[in-house]
Amino acid sequence: FQVLQATTTTQVFAKYPNKYFVETGTYLGSGVNMALEAGFNCIHSIELSVPLFQDCCQQFASYPNVFLYQGDSSKVLSLVLDQIDEPATFWLDGHYSEGNTAKGDRWSPILNELECIHMHPIKTHTILIDDIRLCDTQEFDYVSLDEIIAKIYEINPFYEIRFENGHIPNDVLVAKIPKDR
Repeated sequence: FQVLQATTTTQVFAKYPNKYFVETGTYLGSGVNMALEAGFNCIHSIELSVPLFQDCCQQFASYPNVFLYQGDSSKVLSLVLDQIDEPATFWLDGHYSEGNTAKGDRWSPILNELECIHMHPIKTHTILIDDIRLCDTQEFDYVSLDEIIAKIYEINPFYEIRFENGHIPNDVLVAKIPKDR
């Protein structure tokens, strides 16, 4: 099952190529690995948990195109975005999931992360939000799907919203600007 899931998500990442891949919630590094497999040139990933961050630093030490950051993505993402000079593909997955994950000020920084993207001068990033099934639950701070979509449209009203398969069917929200825009 895990190999199939990894392949599926790698294929999803590969469908939305950009020079930059920016992830919130590094966790065990599978997103970084899949972004490497999908062919992203420059990968940035933010992890709140110090032990998980340290493990990933060792795991990706030999990859000069992988940049890891420790901290709350709602605060660190804007610093990462200062280094982004063209459209990026975002993988927003920084919510608290109990176990060995870390919890910041909120269970999910999703609205803060989208606000950071909104404040960036580029308005054509591709945004993928994992675990969208968790909308309206504690794990997403009871943020609704409608609130997330409204925030995406604040960034750019021309975003098209679709869903891709993740852990379950249609569990990844994708916001992408059509090519003719």
